[in-house]
Amino acid sequence: MNLPDFGKSEVSENSLRIQARFPEKLDWFNGHFEYRKIFPGVGQLYVISRLAEKFFGINLNTDGVSFDTVKYNHMIFPETEAVISISVGNGSLSFVIADASDESMIYSQGKISFGK
Repeated sequence: MNLPDFGKSEVSENSLRIQARFPEKLDWFNGHFEYRKIFPGVGQLYVISRLAEKFFGINLNTDGVSFDTVKYNHMIFPETEAVISISVGNGSLSFVIADASDESMIYSQGKISFGK
């Protein structure tokens, strides 16, 4: 599956902050409600897993991974501009996908344990 368009990023040893745009052309939008396309939760977790692997070398698609908490607060519609923040430490990863123009509007957030 394809990924959002990524923009400016800030990366450190334990954190990532990256701009993302969810264009309507993404495969994830196809068939997920004909009357109003939304980016599905499983797609959001896929994006987080790809970023975790690329920037931190963490494979979230393996045994021993636990999605401790995941909350979907607002729907991500086509052309949404967002900021994705990931922090890693002590065998866990926390993430937030927030609106780029108002980061108090959180689309989703969660904590994932992956072992040490």
